[in-house]
Amino acid sequence: SNERSVTTPYCPPTLNFSGSPTSIFEGQSTTLTWSSTFTTSCTASGAWNGSKALNGSEIVVPLPPPSVTYTLTCTSPGGSAGPQSVIVNITPLALPEWKEIIPR
Repeated sequence: SNERSVTTPYCPPTLNFSGSPTSIFEGQSTTLTWSSTFTTSCTASGAWNGSKALNGSEIVVPLPPPSVTYTLTCTSPGGSAGPQSVIVNITPLALPEWKEIIPR
């Protein structure tokens, strides 16, 4: 019989990672959204950690100002997609200018 050895190439993985909004006031939230194709796992780093679904979204409350970076990398037998990062800019809440009044 005739045998032939063939190596099947893997499709290259893709990743789309975004955040909305990316400019907030301290204490507000933002939504991170991602989708990947031809991947087997996604891992978060930076301001968040751990395994993530291959497609999904997550509401986060980033702290502290002035900015926080969320990074996501997805991998497959065909390689790696990413790392991709979302930077969320945070404006601190200003305290009102208090004036102390001392009676005379």
